[in-house]
Amino acid sequence: MGGYLHGLAAALLTTAALVSNQAWAGPHGQSTVTGFVDMRSAAGLGSGGEVGSSALKSNLDSGQRGRARVELDHQGDGLRTVLSADMELEHKDMRGTADENESRARLWEAFVEWDGESTNWRIGRQVIQWGVADEVSVIDSFTPQDFRSFLVHTRFERKWPVTAVSGRYFLDDGGFVEMVWQPQFRQDLLAQPGEEWSLFVENNYVRGLGLRERSTAVESGGLGESVFALRRVLRGDNYDLSFNYAYHFEQLAAFRADIQGFDPGGKAIGTVQPYHARQHTGSIAFESGRDGIGLRGELAYVTDAGYVSYDLSVPGLVERRDTLRGVAGMDYTFASRTYINLQYTLDYIRNHNGQMQPDKYRPSVTWRVNVPLKGEDVWLEFQGREFMNMTDRFLRLQVRWRVTDDWELRAGGMHFAGHDEGIFGEFRDNDQLYAGVHYYF
Repeated sequence: MGGYLHGLAAALLTTAALVSNQAWAGPHGQSTVTGFVDMRSAAGLGSGGEVGSSALKSNLDSGQRGRARVELDHQGDGLRTVLSADMELEHKDMRGTADENESRARLWEAFVEWDGESTNWRIGRQVIQWGVADEVSVIDSFTPQDFRSFLVHTRFERKWPVTAVSGRYFLDDGGFVEMVWQPQFRQDLLAQPGEEWSLFVENNYVRGLGLRERSTAVESGGLGESVFALRRVLRGDNYDLSFNYAYHFEQLAAFRADIQGFDPGGKAIGTVQPYHARQHTGSIAFESGRDGIGLRGELAYVTDAGYVSYDLSVPGLVERRDTLRGVAGMDYTFASRTYINLQYTLDYIRNHNGQMQPDKYRPSVTWRVNVPLKGEDVWLEFQGREFMNMTDRFLRLQVRWRVTDDWELRAGGMHFAGHDEGIFGEFRDNDQLYAGVHYYF
Protein backbone atom coordinates (compact mmCIF):
# COMPACT_ATOMS: atom_id res chain seq x y z
CA MET A 1 0.00 0.00 0.00
CA GLY A 2 2.92 2.32 0.67
CA GLY A 3 3.94 2.03 -2.97
CA TYR A 4 0.36 2.70 -4.01
CA LEU A 5 0.23 5.87 -1.94
CA HIS A 6 3.56 7.04 -3.31
CA GLY A 7 2.43 6.25 -6.83
CA LEU A 8 -0.77 8.20 -6.28
CA ALA A 9 1.21 11.06 -4.79
CA ALA A 10 3.41 11.18 -7.87
CA ALA A 11 0.34 11.25 -10.11
CA LEU A 12 -1.32 13.96 -8.03
CA LEU A 13 1.84 16.06 -7.93
CA THR A 14 2.24 15.68 -11.70
CA THR A 15 -1.35 16.84 -12.19
CA ALA A 16 -0.82 19.67 -9.73
CA ALA A 17 2.31 20.79 -11.54
CA LEU A 18 0.38 20.91 -14.80
CA VAL A 19 -2.33 23.16 -13.37
CA SER A 20 -0.18 25.02 -10.85
CA ASN A 21 -1.05 28.71 -10.64
CA GLN A 22 -3.18 28.45 -13.75
CA ALA A 23 -5.40 31.44 -14.46
CA TRP A 24 -6.96 32.50 -17.69
CA ALA A 25 -9.28 35.28 -18.78
CA GLY A 26 -12.08 34.98 -21.28
CA PRO A 27 -14.86 37.17 -22.63
CA HIS A 28 -17.06 36.29 -19.64
CA GLY A 29 -14.60 36.59 -16.77
CA GLN A 30 -11.50 34.99 -15.28
CA SER A 31 -10.94 31.41 -14.10
CA THR A 32 -8.30 30.06 -11.71
CA VAL A 33 -7.32 26.59 -10.52
CA THR A 34 -5.87 26.17 -7.02
CA GLY A 35 -5.51 23.39 -4.46
CA PHE A 36 -3.08 21.31 -2.47
CA VAL A 37 -1.61 17.84 -2.08
CA ASP A 38 -0.75 16.69 1.44
CA MET A 39 1.15 13.49 2.32
CA ARG A 40 1.65 12.43 5.94
CA SER A 41 3.23 9.46 7.73
CA ALA A 42 2.85 8.81 11.47
CA ALA A 43 4.01 6.35 14.13
CA GLY A 44 1.90 5.91 17.28
CA LEU A 45 3.78 5.99 20.60
CA GLY A 46 1.01 6.00 23.23
CA SER A 47 1.28 3.62 26.15
CA GLY A 48 -2.31 2.41 26.16
CA GLY A 49 -1.90 1.79 29.88
CA GLU A 50 -2.68 3.70 33.05
CA VAL A 51 -3.00 7.46 33.23
CA GLY A 52 0.46 9.02 33.17
CA SER A 53 2.19 5.90 31.87
CA SER A 54 5.28 6.68 29.81
CA ALA A 55 5.96 3.19 28.44
CA LEU A 56 5.95 2.74 24.68
CA LYS A 57 3.67 0.28 22.93
CA SER A 58 5.01 -3.18 22.23
CA ASN A 59 3.55 -2.85 18.73
CA LEU A 60 3.83 0.63 17.22
CA ASP A 61 0.91 1.97 15.23
CA SER A 62 1.88 3.27 11.82
CA GLY A 63 0.10 4.80 8.91
CA GLN A 64 0.26 7.00 5.85
CA ARG A 65 -2.33 9.41 4.59
CA GLY A 66 -2.67 11.28 1.34
CA ARG A 67 -5.10 14.11 0.69
CA ALA A 68 -5.62 16.32 -2.32
CA ARG A 69 -8.06 19.06 -3.27
CA VAL A 70 -8.56 20.90 -6.56
CA GLU A 71 -10.73 24.02 -6.88
CA LEU A 72 -11.96 25.77 -9.99
CA ASP A 73 -13.04 29.38 -9.40
CA HIS A 74 -14.67 31.38 -12.18
CA GLN A 75 -15.25 35.08 -11.54
CA GLY A 76 -17.55 36.96 -13.91
CA ASP A 77 -19.39 40.28 -13.76
CA GLY A 78 -21.13 40.07 -10.39
CA LEU A 79 -21.29 36.26 -10.59
CA ARG A 80 -18.86 33.72 -9.15
CA THR A 81 -18.94 29.94 -9.56
CA VAL A 82 -16.80 27.59 -7.45
CA LEU A 83 -16.39 23.86 -7.90
CA SER A 84 -13.93 21.76 -5.88
CA ALA A 85 -13.24 18.08 -5.29
CA ASP A 86 -11.49 16.37 -2.40
CA MET A 87 -9.83 12.95 -2.21
CA GLU A 88 -8.24 11.02 0.69
CA LEU A 89 -6.30 7.77 0.87
CA GLU A 90 -5.24 6.15 4.13
CA HIS A 91 -3.23 3.08 5.10
CA LYS A 92 -3.05 1.93 8.73
CA ASP A 93 -1.33 -0.85 10.64
CA MET A 94 -2.83 -0.68 14.12
CA ARG A 95 -1.36 -2.59 17.05
CA GLY A 96 -0.01 -5.36 14.87
CA THR A 97 -3.36 -6.11 13.21
CA ALA A 98 -3.86 -6.61 9.49
CA ASP A 99 -3.35 -3.65 7.19
CA GLU A 100 -6.36 -1.38 6.73
CA ASN A 101 -6.79 0.64 3.56
CA GLU A 102 -9.40 3.30 2.98
CA SER A 103 -10.07 5.76 0.16
CA ARG A 104 -12.59 8.56 -0.27
CA ALA A 105 -13.36 10.80 -3.20
CA ARG A 106 -16.10 13.44 -2.94
CA LEU A 107 -17.41 16.74 -4.10
CA TRP A 108 -16.18 19.39 -1.69
CA GLU A 109 -17.67 22.78 -2.53
CA ALA A 110 -19.97 23.66 -5.41
CA PHE A 111 -21.76 26.97 -5.17
CA VAL A 112 -22.85 30.02 -7.11
CA GLU A 113 -22.35 33.48 -5.62
CA TRP A 114 -24.06 36.71 -6.69
CA ASP A 115 -22.78 40.19 -5.78
CA GLY A 116 -25.17 43.12 -5.84
CA GLU A 117 -24.74 46.74 -4.80
CA SER A 118 -25.44 45.95 -1.14
CA THR A 119 -26.04 42.20 -1.08
CA ASN A 120 -24.14 38.96 -1.51
CA TRP A 121 -25.81 35.57 -1.97
CA ARG A 122 -24.25 32.13 -2.05
CA ILE A 123 -26.23 28.98 -2.88
CA GLY A 124 -24.90 25.43 -2.93
CA ARG A 125 -22.45 23.21 -1.10
CA GLN A 126 -20.19 25.44 1.02
CA VAL A 127 -18.05 25.58 4.14
CA ILE A 128 -19.49 27.92 6.79
CA GLN A 129 -17.31 29.06 9.69
CA TRP A 130 -18.26 31.67 12.28
CA GLY A 131 -16.53 32.93 15.39
CA VAL A 132 -13.42 34.96 16.21
CA ALA A 133 -11.65 32.46 18.49
CA ASP A 134 -9.03 30.03 17.19
CA GLU A 135 -9.27 26.28 17.82
CA VAL A 136 -12.08 26.62 20.38
CA SER A 137 -15.13 28.60 19.30
CA VAL A 138 -18.47 28.56 21.14
CA ILE A 139 -20.27 30.19 18.20
CA ASP A 140 -19.14 27.92 15.38
CA SER A 141 -21.47 25.10 16.43
CA PHE A 142 -24.23 24.76 13.85
CA THR A 143 -22.38 23.20 10.90
CA PRO A 144 -20.34 19.97 11.10
CA GLN A 145 -16.67 19.25 11.68
CA ASP A 146 -14.73 16.12 10.72
CA PHE A 147 -13.45 14.51 13.94
CA ARG A 148 -12.52 11.17 12.39
CA SER A 149 -8.88 12.15 12.98
CA PHE A 150 -9.72 14.33 16.01
CA LEU A 151 -7.11 17.16 16.23
CA VAL A 152 -4.72 15.98 13.53
CA HIS A 153 -6.24 18.79 11.44
CA THR A 154 -6.96 22.39 12.47
CA ARG A 155 -10.52 23.69 12.95
CA PHE A 156 -10.31 25.36 9.54
CA GLU A 157 -9.36 22.01 7.98
CA ARG A 158 -11.97 20.09 10.01
CA LYS A 159 -14.93 22.18 8.86
CA TRP A 160 -17.20 20.17 6.57
CA PRO A 161 -19.22 21.61 3.67
CA VAL A 162 -23.03 21.61 3.75
CA THR A 163 -25.73 22.45 1.25
CA ALA A 164 -27.00 25.86 2.30
CA VAL A 165 -28.20 29.30 1.31
CA SER A 166 -26.25 32.18 2.83
CA GLY A 167 -26.66 35.89 2.26
CA ARG A 168 -25.22 39.17 3.46
CA TYR A 169 -26.76 42.64 3.42
CA PHE A 170 -24.11 45.35 3.77
CA LEU A 171 -24.99 48.45 5.77
CA ASP A 172 -23.78 52.04 5.57
CA ASP A 173 -21.90 51.72 8.88
CA GLY A 174 -19.49 49.17 7.35
CA GLY A 175 -21.13 46.19 9.04
CA PHE A 176 -23.55 43.65 7.65
CA VAL A 177 -26.41 41.29 8.45
CA GLU A 178 -25.84 37.63 7.53
CA MET A 179 -28.35 34.82 7.22
CA VAL A 180 -27.67 31.08 6.82
CA TRP A 181 -30.29 28.42 6.04
CA GLN A 182 -29.27 24.78 5.85
CA PRO A 183 -32.23 22.71 4.53
CA GLN A 184 -30.99 19.43 6.04
CA PHE A 185 -29.09 19.01 9.31
CA ARG A 186 -25.70 17.32 9.06
CA GLN A 187 -23.97 16.01 12.19
CA ASP A 188 -20.26 15.95 13.02
CA LEU A 189 -18.28 13.17 11.35
CA LEU A 190 -16.95 10.70 13.94
CA ALA A 191 -14.71 7.65 13.88
CA GLN A 192 -16.50 4.30 14.02
CA PRO A 193 -16.51 2.36 17.32
CA GLY A 194 -13.21 0.61 17.86
CA GLU A 195 -11.24 2.86 15.49
CA GLU A 196 -8.22 4.88 16.56
CA TRP A 197 -10.13 8.11 17.26
CA SER A 198 -13.51 6.71 18.38
CA LEU A 199 -15.11 8.27 21.45
CA PHE A 200 -15.00 6.97 25.00
CA VAL A 201 -18.71 7.60 25.54
CA GLU A 202 -19.64 5.30 22.67
CA ASN A 203 -16.93 2.66 23.15
CA ASN A 204 -16.76 2.32 26.93
CA TYR A 205 -19.99 3.73 28.31
CA VAL A 206 -22.54 2.68 25.70
CA ARG A 207 -20.89 -0.40 24.22
CA GLY A 208 -19.66 -1.40 27.66
CA LEU A 209 -23.27 -1.81 28.74
CA GLY A 210 -23.79 -4.27 25.90
CA LEU A 211 -26.75 -2.38 24.43
CA ARG A 212 -27.96 -2.66 20.85
CA GLU A 213 -27.93 0.56 18.83
CA ARG A 214 -30.95 1.98 17.04
CA SER A 215 -30.83 4.44 14.15
CA THR A 216 -30.02 8.07 14.90
CA ALA A 217 -32.98 10.26 15.89
CA VAL A 218 -33.37 13.99 15.29
CA GLU A 219 -35.80 16.24 17.14
CA SER A 220 -37.39 18.20 14.31
CA GLY A 221 -38.97 21.55 15.08
CA GLY A 222 -40.79 24.38 13.38
CA LEU A 223 -38.30 24.32 10.51
CA GLY A 224 -38.30 20.53 10.19
CA GLU A 225 -34.74 19.19 10.11
CA SER A 226 -33.26 22.44 8.79
CA VAL A 227 -30.85 24.82 10.51
CA PHE A 228 -31.16 28.60 10.61
CA ALA A 229 -28.63 31.18 11.81
CA LEU A 230 -28.54 34.98 11.82
CA ARG A 231 -25.96 37.53 12.87
CA ARG A 232 -25.45 41.28 12.92
CA VAL A 233 -21.84 42.42 12.61
CA LEU A 234 -20.82 45.93 13.68
CA ARG A 235 -17.45 47.24 12.53
CA GLY A 236 -15.52 50.12 14.02
CA ASP A 237 -12.09 51.53 13.28
CA ASN A 238 -10.31 48.81 15.25
CA TYR A 239 -12.97 46.34 16.38
CA ASP A 240 -15.65 43.92 15.20
CA LEU A 241 -18.72 43.14 17.33
CA SER A 242 -21.38 40.61 16.42
CA PHE A 243 -24.70 39.46 17.85
CA ASN A 244 -25.59 35.94 16.77
CA TYR A 245 -28.46 33.49 16.95
CA ALA A 246 -28.74 29.90 15.73
CA TYR A 247 -31.71 27.52 15.71
CA HIS A 248 -29.90 24.25 15.23
CA PHE A 249 -29.26 20.72 16.45
CA GLU A 250 -26.77 19.24 18.86
CA GLN A 251 -23.85 18.44 16.53
CA LEU A 252 -22.46 15.65 18.70
CA ALA A 253 -25.26 13.24 19.58
CA ALA A 254 -26.13 12.25 23.11
CA PHE A 255 -26.87 8.53 23.55
CA ARG A 256 -30.33 7.80 24.99
CA ALA A 257 -30.32 4.39 26.65
CA ASP A 258 -33.37 2.17 27.19
CA ILE A 259 -32.27 -0.41 29.75
CA GLN A 260 -34.88 -3.16 30.12
CA GLY A 261 -33.02 -5.28 32.66
CA PHE A 262 -29.84 -7.18 33.39
CA ASP A 263 -28.75 -10.71 32.53
CA PRO A 264 -27.40 -13.15 35.19
CA GLY A 265 -23.88 -11.91 34.50
CA GLY A 266 -24.88 -8.33 35.33
CA LYS A 267 -24.76 -7.07 31.73
CA ALA A 268 -27.46 -4.61 30.70
CA ILE A 269 -30.19 -5.64 28.26
CA GLY A 270 -31.76 -3.01 26.03
CA THR A 271 -31.03 -0.48 23.30
CA VAL A 272 -29.28 2.84 22.84
CA GLN A 273 -30.09 5.57 20.33
CA PRO A 274 -27.89 8.49 19.21
CA TYR A 275 -30.12 11.54 19.58
CA HIS A 276 -29.67 15.12 18.33
CA ALA A 277 -31.80 17.57 20.29
CA ARG A 278 -33.02 20.91 18.99
CA GLN A 279 -31.08 23.81 20.45
CA HIS A 280 -31.14 27.59 20.55
CA THR A 281 -27.83 29.42 20.81
CA GLY A 282 -27.65 33.15 21.43
CA SER A 283 -24.17 34.64 21.45
CA ILE A 284 -21.95 37.68 21.11
CA ALA A 285 -18.41 37.93 19.76
CA PHE A 286 -15.84 40.70 20.00
CA GLU A 287 -12.48 41.19 18.29
CA SER A 288 -10.05 44.12 18.43
CA GLY A 289 -6.44 44.81 17.64
CA ARG A 290 -3.98 47.66 18.22
CA ASP A 291 -0.17 47.99 18.42
CA GLY A 292 0.41 44.30 17.76
CA ILE A 293 -2.01 43.15 20.49
CA GLY A 294 -5.18 41.31 19.53
CA LEU A 295 -8.12 40.80 21.90
CA ARG A 296 -11.08 38.55 21.22
CA GLY A 297 -13.93 36.90 23.05
CA GLU A 298 -17.09 34.88 22.58
CA LEU A 299 -20.00 34.23 24.95
CA ALA A 300 -22.85 31.83 24.14
CA TYR A 301 -25.96 30.56 25.92
CA VAL A 302 -26.92 27.09 24.65
CA THR A 303 -30.20 25.36 25.50
CA ASP A 304 -30.70 21.63 26.16
CA ALA A 305 -27.10 20.44 25.95
CA GLY A 306 -26.87 16.70 26.61
CA TYR A 307 -24.57 15.23 29.27
CA VAL A 308 -24.00 11.61 30.26
CA SER A 309 -25.40 10.64 33.66
CA TYR A 310 -24.26 7.76 35.85
CA ASP A 311 -27.66 7.72 37.60
CA LEU A 312 -29.58 4.71 36.23
CA SER A 313 -32.85 6.32 37.29
CA VAL A 314 -32.38 9.13 34.76
CA PRO A 315 -34.40 8.43 31.57
CA GLY A 316 -32.00 7.61 28.76
CA LEU A 317 -28.99 8.21 31.07
CA VAL A 318 -28.77 11.72 29.60
CA GLU A 319 -29.26 14.96 31.52
CA ARG A 320 -30.21 18.03 29.48
CA ARG A 321 -29.09 21.37 30.83
CA ASP A 322 -28.77 24.90 29.54
CA THR A 323 -25.10 25.82 29.38
CA LEU A 324 -23.17 29.09 29.34
CA ARG A 325 -19.97 28.85 27.30
CA GLY A 326 -17.29 31.48 26.96
CA VAL A 327 -13.84 32.02 25.53
CA ALA A 328 -11.56 35.04 25.94
CA GLY A 329 -8.11 35.44 24.49
CA MET A 330 -5.29 37.67 23.42
CA ASP A 331 -2.39 37.43 21.01
CA TYR A 332 0.78 39.42 20.50
CA THR A 333 3.49 39.52 17.84
CA PHE A 334 6.96 40.57 19.06
CA ALA A 335 9.50 42.49 17.00
CA SER A 336 11.31 39.19 16.47
CA ARG A 337 8.09 37.94 14.81
CA THR A 338 7.51 35.44 17.63
CA TYR A 339 3.75 35.04 18.00
CA ILE A 340 1.90 34.05 21.18
CA ASN A 341 -1.82 33.31 21.57
CA LEU A 342 -3.47 32.55 24.90
CA GLN A 343 -7.16 31.74 25.44
CA TYR A 344 -9.25 30.93 28.51
CA THR A 345 -12.44 28.92 28.09
CA LEU A 346 -15.19 28.13 30.58
CA ASP A 347 -18.36 26.03 30.44
CA TYR A 348 -20.96 26.55 33.18
CA ILE A 349 -23.73 23.94 33.36
CA ARG A 350 -26.95 25.21 34.94
CA ASN A 351 -28.82 22.98 37.41
CA HIS A 352 -25.88 20.60 37.58
CA ASN A 353 -25.95 17.48 39.77
CA GLY A 354 -23.17 15.25 41.02
CA GLN A 355 -24.22 12.22 38.94
CA MET A 356 -23.38 13.92 35.65
CA GLN A 357 -20.14 12.99 33.88
CA PRO A 358 -18.71 16.55 33.50
CA ASP A 359 -18.15 19.00 36.34
CA LYS A 360 -20.38 22.03 36.79
CA TYR A 361 -17.50 24.29 35.76
CA ARG A 362 -15.07 23.22 33.02
CA PRO A 363 -12.26 25.78 32.74
CA SER A 364 -9.38 25.31 30.35
CA VAL A 365 -6.44 27.21 28.89
CA THR A 366 -5.44 27.04 25.22
CA TRP A 367 -2.14 28.37 23.89
CA ARG A 368 -0.12 28.67 20.72
CA VAL A 369 3.48 29.90 20.31
CA ASN A 370 5.11 30.32 16.88
CA VAL A 371 8.87 31.04 16.85
CA PRO A 372 10.82 31.83 13.64
CA LEU A 373 13.99 29.76 13.40
CA LYS A 374 15.22 30.97 10.02
CA GLY A 375 13.74 34.08 8.49
CA GLU A 376 10.19 33.44 7.32
CA ASP A 377 10.94 29.93 6.08
CA VAL A 378 11.38 27.76 9.19
CA TRP A 379 9.02 27.96 12.18
CA LEU A 380 8.76 26.11 15.48
CA GLU A 381 5.13 25.85 16.67
CA PHE A 382 3.96 24.77 20.11
CA GLN A 383 0.29 24.53 20.99
CA GLY A 384 -1.85 22.84 23.60
CA ARG A 385 -4.90 22.83 25.81
CA GLU A 386 -5.15 22.02 29.52
CA PHE A 387 -8.35 21.51 31.52
CA MET A 388 -7.83 22.99 34.97
CA ASN A 389 -10.40 20.96 36.90
CA MET A 390 -8.92 17.56 36.00
CA THR A 391 -5.91 15.94 34.36
CA ASP A 392 -6.79 16.35 30.69
CA ARG A 393 -4.34 17.85 28.22
CA PHE A 394 -3.22 17.98 24.61
CA LEU A 395 0.22 19.10 23.37
CA ARG A 396 1.60 19.47 19.87
CA LEU A 397 5.15 20.46 18.87
CA GLN A 398 5.77 21.00 15.16
CA VAL A 399 8.42 22.35 12.80
CA ARG A 400 7.32 23.81 9.44
CA TRP A 401 9.83 24.51 6.66
CA ARG A 402 8.55 26.50 3.68
CA VAL A 403 11.06 25.22 1.12
CA THR A 404 9.55 27.28 -1.71
CA ASP A 405 6.37 29.27 -2.20
CA ASP A 406 4.66 26.01 -3.15
CA TRP A 407 6.38 23.33 -1.03
CA GLU A 408 6.24 22.92 2.74
CA LEU A 409 7.69 20.18 4.98
CA ARG A 410 6.18 19.43 8.39
CA ALA A 411 7.33 17.22 11.28
CA GLY A 412 6.29 16.98 14.89
CA GLY A 413 4.54 15.04 17.61
CA MET A 414 1.29 15.01 19.60
CA HIS A 415 0.74 14.01 23.23
CA PHE A 416 -2.54 13.29 25.04
CA ALA A 417 -2.98 12.75 28.79
CA GLY A 418 -5.83 12.34 31.23
CA HIS A 419 -8.63 10.05 32.36
CA ASP A 420 -11.05 8.15 30.12
CA GLU A 421 -13.83 10.68 30.72
CA GLY A 422 -11.69 13.58 29.53
CA ILE A 423 -11.75 15.08 26.05
CA PHE A 424 -8.06 14.25 25.57
CA GLY A 425 -7.50 11.49 28.12
CA GLU A 426 -9.63 9.08 26.12
CA PHE A 427 -6.97 9.31 23.37
CA ARG A 428 -3.86 8.89 25.54
CA ASP A 429 -3.09 5.75 23.52
CA ASN A 430 -2.69 7.95 20.42
CA ASP A 431 0.57 9.81 21.13
CA GLN A 432 2.44 9.98 17.84
CA LEU A 433 5.32 11.32 15.81
CA TYR A 434 4.64 12.39 12.24
CA ALA A 435 6.26 13.86 9.16
CA GLY A 436 4.75 15.08 5.91
CA VAL A 437 4.97 17.25 2.83
CA HIS A 438 2.40 19.80 1.68
CA TYR A 439 2.27 21.15 -1.87
CA TYR A 440 0.20 24.24 -2.75
CA PHE A 441 -0.81 25.17 -6.24
